[in-house]
Amino acid sequence: MEHFAGRQPWIVPFLRATEGLTAEQAASAPARMNSPWSIVGHVALWHRIVLGRGGGLPADDELARASGWDLAARGPEAEWTAARAHVRKLNADLAALVAVMPDADLGLKWAPGRATRWQLLHGLVVHNAYHTGEVITTRQAMRLWNEDRP
Repeated sequence: MEHFAGRQPWIVPFLRATEGLTAEQAASAPARMNSPWSIVGHVALWHRIVLGRGGGLPADDELARASGWDLAARGPEAEWTAARAHVRKLNADLAALVAVMPDADLGLKWAPGRATRWQLLHGLVVHNAYHTGEVITTRQAMRLWNEDRP
């Protein structure tokens, strides 16, 4: 969870992949690609879902079906900055939840008939990695990514 915003030499963290974009750039994407801003909204939504499930809240299948792709992904610089800050906070909240979760609880299902908490968390890590690559691919297509930067 902590790698989400960190700096590792072998993989680009999600928030680093979204650094350095203006709101206009973040809201743009080539045809058939998601904009970085819409990806941030989608990732934030899934952090909210996992926070709820990991914290023992009942499943919110309606929220999960929403997927986050329909969230507003255009606006002034302040809204883009706020969207990135929001997903950073959700990730920090999730890391804090996991930090105090007893190891034995990781094997518990978050709801009857559902995945275990460790499977849920592992799934989110993989989900974040996928969408980090998606942000980078979109930025490359827009000529807004340089391997030496951001």
